[in-house]
Amino acid sequence: MTRILVTINLKNGVHDPQAEAVQHALHDMGFDKLTSMTMGKQMVLEIDEEDHQKAITMAEDMCRQLLANTVLERFEAQVLS
Repeated sequence: MTRILVTINLKNGVHDPQAEAVQHALHDMGFDKLTSMTMGKQMVLEIDEEDHQKAITMAEDMCRQLLANTVLERFEAQVLS
């Protein structure tokens, strides 16, 4: 069993209205030192595969086919255990 952490974020230059709204709210709450933020998503995949490189390849295929919108998002997969 291999645990893979997948992190998905918007590509550079893609407008992130959710992050902008949260950033403005934090500024309104007094967190004026915050200069920038992005938001994304993370997931942990448990893959029944002992070969870590094969598990990474499977996770990347899952991202390309379903988990990430590769037109707007970039993803990274790394082994946790």
